[in-house]
Amino acid sequence: MYRLWCLRGGLPVNVIGMKEEGDERTILRWKRNLKMKKCKVCGNYYAPWFQLEKFREKSNRPKDFFECVTPAGRDPPSTS
Repeated sequence: MYRLWCLRGGLPVNVIGMKEEGDERTILRWKRNLKMKKCKVCGNYYAPWFQLEKFREKSNRPKDFFECVTPAGRDPPSTS
């Protein structure tokens, strides 16, 4: 389990407990399970799927934009 810290003035304001198992992250306080996106290059789970979809739609990116963790795993944009 790990915790996400929100800092204000260097002091923790709130602590949100989370647990990760396989392809799911659970936010303990809200009993919310989030399906995680798996990187097709390294195989690590790296972000909630719904969050990446929202970012992709808002930024008008192609469907495969978040298929890998880093831009290094993506093909460079076409210059023609």
